Amino acid sequence: MQYVMKQSDYPFLRYDSYLCATNIITRTRQELAESINSGNTSKIGMMHDAHINEVLEMVRNSRLFSNIEKRNFFY
Repeated sequence: MQYVMKQSDYPFLRYDSYLCATNIITRTRQELAESINSGNTSKIGMMHDAHINEVLEMVRNSRLFSNIEKRNFFY
């Protein structure tokens, strides 16, 4: 459940990397906002829509996540 992210597609990467899609981490909006405000979380770029769709299709077809998790997070 890893997705290759090429440096040629994402200038913020120093080299080809992998997105790990093996677990779901949930955060409330408040927790996320606090993490951004404190500097622990920062936005460095956006994935291309086509790549997001490929990742979503990958996790939707995976047996790693339950049907409930798939319905709640990937549709």
